[in-house]
Amino acid sequence: MALGEMHLPTGQVTLTQVVRLLITGFGVEPRRPDWETILGRGAGP
Repeated sequence: MALGEMHLPTGQVTLTQVVRLLITGFGVEPRRPDWETILGRGAGP
């Protein structure tokens, strides 16, 4: 998906949300296989 077609979060954005977006939206390879569990411990949806 092209950047222009993506919905980018606006307003107050947590680091957890940014990391999740990088992994799921931009295809960044997570460093750990349990990244979803780890991010689930942080704040944000």
